[in-house]
Amino acid sequence: MHDHLYGTLRSDVESELEKGRHVVLEIDVQGALQVKKEFRDSIMVFVVPPDLEELEKRLSGRGTEKSETLKRRLRNAKEEMMFSGSYDYVVVNDKIDRAAGELTEIFKSEIRKSERSKDHDLL
Repeated sequence: MHDHLYGTLRSDVESELEKGRHVVLEIDVQGALQVKKEFRDSIMVFVVPPDLEELEKRLSGRGTEKSETLKRRLRNAKEEMMFSGSYDYVVVNDKIDRAAGELTEIFKSEIRKSERSKDHDLL
């Protein structure tokens, strides 16, 4: 969908998980759905702009996108946003400090849940 083929090796993710580390992947919808299928206990967070107009403003403000590329990215973003309901959380990236704080709280909460679950499994 984005004309780029790259990714994270499954073996790298599994290696980190085996070490007891948490792994954060920044990936598109297609990749996220694949990860969820393979790692059912993964937590998915969809980060969205406040609206499409703001996204267009941000992308065009960078000055790195050609007109056709910008149109394609906006079209793809609109399509991908339709999948936000498949995610565990949706974070609106309106103000960076607020959005980062929300992400931090999600991570902390999920880590606590995970640790409680491990403790419960030992009983």
